[in-house]
Order: sequence, then structure tokens, then C-alpha cells
Amino acid sequence: MVPHLFSAAGSRPYDLTVLGDPCMDFFFTAPRLPLTGEKCLGRMPGSFSGGSETNMACAASRLGLRVALCGHVGDDRHADHLLEDLQLFGIDSAHVMRLPGTASASAMVFIAVDGEKSLIYSPLSPAPVLGERLAGLIGQSGVFFSAPYELTRFLAYSDIARGAGTDVAVDLEPAMVADQAAYHRLLRGADLVFCNADSFHRLNGISANVDNMRALLAFGPRLIVVTLGDQGALCVGREAVASHPGFRRPAVDTTGAGDCFAGAFLACALRGAGLDQALTYACAAASFTVSSIGARSAYPQPHEVSGLLLQSP
Repeated sequence: MVPHLFSAAGSRPYDLTVLGDPCMDFFFTAPRLPLTGEKCLGRMPGSFSGGSETNMACAASRLGLRVALCGHVGDDRHADHLLEDLQLFGIDSAHVMRLPGTASASAMVFIAVDGEKSLIYSPLSPAPVLGERLAGLIGQSGVFFSAPYELTRFLAYSDIARGAGTDVAVDLEPAMVADQAAYHRLLRGADLVFCNADSFHRLNGISANVDNMRALLAFGPRLIVVTLGDQGALCVGREAVASHPGFRRPAVDTTGAGDCFAGAFLACALRGAGLDQALTYACAAASFTVSSIGARSAYPQPHEVSGLLLQSP
């Protein structure tokens, strides 16, 4: 079992509440990104629903969790598609509100020949305050998940969660923290931290290994999970360590793989799995996602993940 990391949601309506805005992703592929002033030929495979937090929510829901999403869309032509996609994944989207006179969040995603991505993100503007609506959802959930770009607001939500006995999970990126003091405050507000190896290095100035990850637990998290691309993932907790080399597949597009990993990890851990099992399950689920363009285009069904695990030694 994961010691004292998650409490069962029990009679609460949701296993997981996610804070995030659905995003419309516009994809382009090219042999490489153009230099300044240069034009490159490529193609546009299409547009797909995305948004990091929303992707994670969709993965968790597809893999068996009861998930609510709290956020906003605009009133443009993309909003209906974004909301319909949430319903296809079984998300409770009753708390995703339309903002009049506003464009939905969007991103330009550039895919290289090896499947790795670069992107430009345009968030909703202005970012609305959710207040009591989100606070009520947090108290009805076993876990609250956020990508905490606004530290003060995140810490307020974290306090609400802890007062309600709700665990706090975050996905960290360097853009979220202005300095080390802010970084450490953010860590104190989280129980479970996800990040990728590049983000870990940029945030800490050191590589992700057991000792370096364990040192961060002193700031408050119970568990830190670092994804290592096609090398798998590493988890370090206060009482346990786990690693997995990953399930390698040819990569068409890595967009959404880390989000699926986080959703799958939570889906497995909230069912009472230990670190090794949750990590293996998450790596297996994430391996499916790289086979198609679009963040959620290849998000697996539970039987697909189970089938892969049965085939693996």
C-alpha cells in the first residue's frame, strides 16, 4: 500500500477534482522548427481537444475514477467541441463555465520527426476567480489536482483541501515559480508532485535521482514522481522508492503522455496499489499515447492497459 498517501474517497461524490481550462490544440508537423525569419514546409494534421490538466482528468476518468473538472471555456466555436469531448471521457463538466466575449484557451503544437513537441499556449484572458464553486468541489473529492501557475491562489485551495481531508497533487513546471522561495512554498502546499526530468533539472539545478528527490520531501510532499521520457519513471516517497524502465513504442506524438501518466498513476493508487504497481500501471498507460497525433487520441481503455501488463514479464 502507499502509506498514508491517499484516503479512500468513500462516500464523497468524486475521487478526483481537477482545476484547469480545456484547450484547443492546433497541430503542425515539420522536419524541424524554423529559424528566425525562415519558412519551413510542413503539414497540419488537425486540431484536437487538449489542456494539460484536462488531459489528466480524461485519463483518470477513462481508467475508472469519478472525476470533476472545474474551469472555463470561451464562447467561441471551439467551446462546444471541448465540452462534448469531456462528456465522451465521462468527466463531470457541470462546473466548466462559458465566459462571454472570450476565446477558449488554445495552443499551437509543433511535432518533430521523433514525436517530441514544442508548443505556444494562449490561456483564457482574464483568468477568472473560482472561489466557493471550487472550494465546494474540493471538499467532495479524495484528491485535488492542479497545475499551480498562480501560487497565492493555489495555496489557498491547498489549505481548503487539507482542511477537508483532501490530498493535493500538482504537476510542476519551471514557469510556475518565480524564485526558490516560491518553489519551496509551492512544495509545502502539495502532497504528491509530478514533473518531468527536464523540469526537475531546471527547477533544482540537479538531475532527478533518489537522493535529490528525497531531499525535496523535507519541504512537505509525501511523494515525488519524475517521468523520464522513454526511460520510464522514478518515484520517491518517505517510506518507499520505485522505478520502472517504461514500455517503449515508436513515437508519433508525445503530447499528453505525461498527463496520461499522472491520471493513470492516481487511478491505480486510489484503488490501493503500492508504489511499484501504480508506477508500472502509469508507464503502461502512457505508452499507448504516443502512437497517434493529438493528446488524447490514443488514451487507452482499462482492458488495454491490463492486456499490456499481462504480456510483460
